[in-house]
Amino acid sequence: MDDYSDLRPARQARNITLTSAAQHLGVWPTVISRLERGLQRHDTLATNYRHWLNTHQIDAA
Repeated sequence: MDDYSDLRPARQARNITLTSAAQHLGVWPTVISRLERGLQRHDTLATNYRHWLNTHQIDAA
């Protein structure tokens, strides 16, 4: 899969910061940002990121 357009909306819907996501995944925030914007391809990271996002409840705040 090389379409990462779902990642940023999923992260934002859960009120997870770019920094928090990056820390959890062990990468720099710029890597997550570039992945979300489709500027960098990394299928394994995207799969792990998507799985992590899908295991978090959406924050209704």
